[in-house]
Amino acid sequence: MKTIKLENIKEARKIMRGMDDMEKVYFFGSCQVQKFGSGRYAIGPKPEDDDSAPLTDYSAWCYGWREGMILNVLKKDLQIA
Repeated sequence: MKTIKLENIKEARKIMRGMDDMEKVYFFGSCQVQKFGSGRYAIGPKPEDDDSAPLTDYSAWCYGWREGMILNVLKKDLQIA
């Protein structure tokens, strides 16, 4: 998993569009993102806050997000434009 420190949203959009299938990226200070297919993403908490437990079938991740939805979260969390 790559860790990225963002300067602006344009950089985040470029990174997300360049991701391979099933690749994970951690946007430092905000969230983790994983790509599924064309234009679909999963968003998860910071790695230190990820309490997903496969044995209990609990996941802290949300699936089916679009690029714009994740960019809005990044804008809010990181206070960037």
